Amino acid sequence: MSYSLSKQIAHCYFRAWKCGELAARSINAADRQVYGERKQAWLTLARSYEFSERLGQMLKRCKSKESAVFC
Repeated sequence: MSYSLSKQIAHCYFRAWKCGELAARSINAADRQVYGERKQAWLTLARSYEFSERLGQMLKRCKSKESAVFC
């Protein structure tokens, strides 16, 4: 697992959590919506990084095998 990528994933989840907190504390409906949208954007980015990480691990395993029949 790439430390750098894992660090980015954690950062995205942290930012999503912060946006959720800000949305919950917002009095203004427009602010709640903006923070909610930002939260979803951070979660989407985190999931994208997670997918890239899993794909990279899978490709690395395939390259390490003598036969690529399973890949």
